[in-house]
This record gives sequence, C-alpha cells and structure tokens, in this order.
Amino acid sequence: MAIQINNNFFLNDFLFILVVWGCLDIFALLLVAIRRDFNEVFEDLCNFLFPGKLYLSILGFFIIGIILPFSIPYSIAHFLKK
Repeated sequence: MAIQINNNFFLNDFLFILVVWGCLDIFALLLVAIRRDFNEVFEDLCNFLFPGKLYLSILGFFIIGIILPFSIPYSIAHFLKK
C-alpha cells in the first residue's frame, strides 16, 4: 500500500505559521514604534521599502517581513538597557 499525504493538513499548518509570523511582525513593529530611536529605525525601513524600483520594493517588503520578528529580543533588550 502507498501512503497518501493529506495536503489539507500541510496547508493548514502553513497558514497557521504564516498567521503567527504576521502577528510577530506586527508586535515587532509596535516595539519599534515605542523605542526612543524610532525615527531612525523607521527612516531606515522606509529607505529599504522605497528604493525607487517596484521589484526592489516588493523584495524589501518580503525581506522585512521575514527578518522583523528576529528584532524582538533586541527591542526588548533596548528597553531594559534604557
């Protein structure tokens, strides 16, 4: 007998991970928004998101979406240090 893989479970797991990652993105943006150096951080984000070319903006949006949750510990450490 062959083992059949149910694709619905894979899709549900993938969507769950995507939703959790999106929530982490929003939480990371909120943490960045209440930092003391938020002007510099948002200026860097805007420069990264709007370089002038459409494909670079789309690529920057995906890269920031992937990397932003990793900044949560650094933002928390920034709050504890200050």
